[in-house]
Amino acid sequence: MSTENAAVGTDGPARPPDARARLEGELMAEAMALITTAYDNLDGLLERADALAERAAECGFERIRALGRLGRAEMLSRTGHVNDGLSIVQDMLRWADSTGDLLVTARGHALLSTGLHRLGAWAESLPHAQASVRLLDDSAPLAMQADHALILAMLTNCQRFEGTVTPALFDRADELARALGDPVMVIANLNNLAYTLYETGDIPAAFAAVERLRAVAVANGLQLNAAVVDTVAAVLLERGQAAEAERLIREAVARRVNYTDAGSDVAALLTYAELKLRAGDHVAALRAAERSRKLATDAGLGRHAAMALRKLAAIHAATGDHRTAYEDMVDFHTEWERVRSADGDAVASVMRALFDFEQVRREGQRYRELAERDPLTGLWNRRYLEGRLAVLLDDGPAGPRFVLCLLDLDHFKQVNDRYTHDAGDAVLRVVAGILEQACGPESFAARLGGEEFVVVLVNSSKAAAIAKCEQMRRTIAGQPWPEHGVRMPVTASIGVTVALPGDTLSTLLRRADKHLYQAKRAGRNQVGASS
Repeated sequence: MSTENAAVGTDGPARPPDARARLEGELMAEAMALITTAYDNLDGLLERADALAERAAECGFERIRALGRLGRAEMLSRTGHVNDGLSIVQDMLRWADSTGDLLVTARGHALLSTGLHRLGAWAESLPHAQASVRLLDDSAPLAMQADHALILAMLTNCQRFEGTVTPALFDRADELARALGDPVMVIANLNNLAYTLYETGDIPAAFAAVERLRAVAVANGLQLNAAVVDTVAAVLLERGQAAEAERLIREAVARRVNYTDAGSDVAALLTYAELKLRAGDHVAALRAAERSRKLATDAGLGRHAAMALRKLAAIHAATGDHRTAYEDMVDFHTEWERVRSADGDAVASVMRALFDFEQVRREGQRYRELAERDPLTGLWNRRYLEGRLAVLLDDGPAGPRFVLCLLDLDHFKQVNDRYTHDAGDAVLRVVAGILEQACGPESFAARLGGEEFVVVLVNSSKAAAIAKCEQMRRTIAGQPWPEHGVRMPVTASIGVTVALPGDTLSTLLRRADKHLYQAKRAGRNQVGASS
């Protein structure tokens, strides 16, 4: 993951390193608190996200600034301003790509997935949820790991086939939320599981999940938020516990319990309307449905307003007012198509921007790779070697774990002089292919220049590296060189050295060159690896 910008901000004199580290830790903790608190109550979180981004920018903590901006994006998306939120997410993903910051990239993909899901683009949302989990390792903040696991479990099971549920994903999210010690996130995950089971028609299993989440709430003295109350009431209603379901929703609406998503109060009212409809109390059902429609319309929540119209149609039909029911259904379809069209346009805009971004990123990668490739052989060049070794040498307390092999073709000048430079180029390309084939998925070969090559064998012992070099040496010597226009032996001498703590590219090459010289002095076509 990317290294933070260590520049001192504009908020006063430079702080001692320990004070700056403490401040960075405090700001990162606030970034994670924005993630976890959003599962309980959105009040004030937008302002906190803005304050975090501003403070981090002043202090030069660019990663935290980006996380603050993504916090704003999440609050906008949760409160119904999905397009505005997704616009910020795309900006932050571009920044993360330019800096190589995988943590911000992972967070951006998580918010892309939930934003696209809110726009009804379920199929498009899932790959981003998967990427948000895949890009995090065990060093990532636990709050983010738990949140992304919750999102993946929810979105995967929104797209279940044949009524199946994937409990392992919910189990993983539960494990992380409990490790974090956040009962609100545990409840949120159980709520998603309960609703998924409810949607599949498995009411007994959904009720078991509801009982588990209610037990967590009681044990921790927590009130259930509106979204969870809605799920619990819907499950209880299907179990014939209408009175209990009504009590929960009435209490939730009366005290305006915490809201974690736009429209959660509207959804709860619609569940209440269904409850009263089943009880035959059409007046109360109509009142609840009309109130939910007004709340949705005032908040600009088109999908929720459309669902309220459909509920109104069902209630009017139950009262025998079929004309009004028909008009409600006409209005529902009109509103639903309008919402679908608007959301479809928004999704298309996001996907088009993502496609353009990916194209630019791929082009950038292609040009970067061209700059790091040797044009003659296709191997990596010295520029790439320097960058890659800088990473390999910075390998923590355990120290570097690779062997560097420096290879030089014997008497190569004679090949060029006797058989032309075209023949010499053919030899270099063949040798490059041999070296590349000898490298495993972690290892790589590079051309330093002229007839000199480097092979870096990652996670290899010295003995295994020497054996690999002997194999490469024999393969080069055994080539049918006359087929390439060269009627003289082509052999290679190789110097081998193990990377040590404190090494640099210069010290490695100097040591390998010393061993290469030993191989040359001993008669060439040999591997030198003496200490």
